[in-house]
Amino acid sequence: METPATANNEKSLNDFQRESLIKAENELNALREELANKKYLIDLNKSDIKLLNDFNKNDATWKFTECLGVVEIEKELKDALKTGKLYIGAMPIEAIYYYLSKVEGNGKNTNTTTFETVDDYIRVLKAMTGGMERVKADNDKIRNQEFVVASRREGIEPDSSIENNNENNN
Repeated sequence: METPATANNEKSLNDFQRESLIKAENELNALREELANKKYLIDLNKSDIKLLNDFNKNDATWKFTECLGVVEIEKELKDALKTGKLYIGAMPIEAIYYYLSKVEGNGKNTNTTTFETVDDYIRVLKAMTGGMERVKADNDKIRNQEFVVASRREGIEPDSSIENNNENNN
């Protein structure tokens, strides 16, 4: 959203700075669009996908509007149960990870409704953690590009290490 101060700053930019700002804004918009629809492959076999589905149905602890995450996860898991491959968006990955983070137990032989042992839980958690790391890396790309845009709006050229980091992450 452009504020009067932002508009004044952009008016004071020279042609090179304006061109650089427009390029950075276009890159940010393209990155947001790309990542909005991105699906991540989570390394789970068919039986672990079923375990995750059972967890979502029986054990995912939620309060208030957190129930919406459970509903969205169920939608994402339907295809995975058929195909045996879990391709899932960033928001459902974050939701699954959140619900998994609330699981509690006592000792190695803990038996929840879904997970018979802590080993079953750890296997699913590790796969989801890998997905979360990839989502986080993509979110970091967006934050870095937002910083570049904000800097250029002020007529400041951001540190080249940030731009090089963005290029290396693409």
